[in-house]
Amino acid sequence: AGAARALGEAGRAIGRDGSVSGYGNTPLAEALGLGSIDPRLDDLGDLIMSTIVEGMRRGKMPMDSHVIKPQLVGRASCGRFRKGQTG
Repeated sequence: AGAARALGEAGRAIGRDGSVSGYGNTPLAEALGLGSIDPRLDDLGDLIMSTIVEGMRRGKMPMDSHVIKPQLVGRASCGRFRKGQTG
């Protein structure tokens, strides 16, 4: 909110003169057209559950490493992105 306010007070337009984004990709961010970093918590939850199930099946927890890359969800506040575009 502070960055958006500062751009507005400077007579600048969000998405045209400066980009603003948040974290969490919440429904509020979507409703406001705010770009956001989606941490992909659903994918993380799925990975945790499958790891637990695999550990129970094997009798020990797997020691594998996994990376879940966050995703930029571009919206109007990001300027060069169109609604729903990801990068």
